Amino acid sequence: MQHESSFQATDDLGNAHTLHVFGSKIYAGHLQDPSATVNGMKQIRTADGGTVNRLEKGRYQVALTGKILHSTAPGAP
Repeated sequence: MQHESSFQATDDLGNAHTLHVFGSKIYAGHLQDPSATVNGMKQIRTADGGTVNRLEKGRYQVALTGKILHSTAPGAP
């Protein structure tokens, strides 16, 4: 997984959290383009590496705690 971006989110108490987006590349080479890749699944993680589930754009849930986070950041998935 490769780090793609980061964005800020807040919980219901107003505490700020930095979330990181990671993505993978899938090698899909063929005769015309042997080095072709396609984007694979993305993962969202907390600053300490915890799993975050995307509920919808701008709304996320930290898997370990169940805490709901919100973001209006333009780069938030």
